[in-house]
Amino acid sequence: MNKRQQKKYIRRIKKFLSVSLRIACVSIVIWQFADAMKNDSLEDASVNAGNKIPVSTPHENYDTINVVNKESEESIGVEQTIYNQNKSTLVLVNWNHPFNNEDVQLVPICKGRLEVASAMYDDLKRMLKAASNEGFNYWIASGYRNWEKQQQLVNEDVGKYKRSGMTEGEALSKTMQETAMPGFSEHETGLALDILCAENNKMDITQEKYAGNAWLQQHCSEYGFILRYPRGKEDITHISYEPWHFRYVGKDAAAYITQNNITLEEFYERINTDTR
Repeated sequence: MNKRQQKKYIRRIKKFLSVSLRIACVSIVIWQFADAMKNDSLEDASVNAGNKIPVSTPHENYDTINVVNKESEESIGVEQTIYNQNKSTLVLVNWNHPFNNEDVQLVPICKGRLEVASAMYDDLKRMLKAASNEGFNYWIASGYRNWEKQQQLVNEDVGKYKRSGMTEGEALSKTMQETAMPGFSEHETGLALDILCAENNKMDITQEKYAGNAWLQQHCSEYGFILRYPRGKEDITHISYEPWHFRYVGKDAAAYITQNNITLEEFYERINTDTR
């Protein structure tokens, strides 16, 4: 982040936090932040499926990308190549890496209810079409959210917890365990989706009990997606297991990350940090 971006980001944070919230934030550890989990009333999640889209097959390199050990010299070359070819879709946004790019190219989905990054659009349609062919349908609860929308979600949650009897500091602390602070949410990239099975509109761990979710977890990498916050990786992502949260990274990157059973954070640990 350059100095200009830093100053701009600081201004945004100051705008977000009232004086009282700033005082409350002193004791909050930023790694507690997690993406919002909203149980909104959902609409049909079909993605402008007016034209038939051929079901994609795994990328031609999907079965050939080497599963390599982190310490091997070969892994450096494979991972660096993947990163160099997919920088825009491999952007890392988490508790320690804010998102600073406001020039996100978006397209509408779900009859205009949501927007997503244009980079994922075609692969998303193909994935949902393939799932539909297997008898699975979904509601997409969230796609792109801008800084202001993310701030609104935080404010709403703080207000909700205060009404339940919490102090302002307690409400803010609770909120930031569930909802990412503006600037630290993957949804601001347009590359993240909260996908719920049609039979269950609850954005919680019960999603994994449905065959449609199992299909997504098994096949999403064939279309360039990864399960962003897998079980057993909480110490790395600082986010609880979220079976509904999928992130587009591109087919080569998704294949590599999935085959190696790593997270996006672990992928970044394996590449040359000087080129990030």
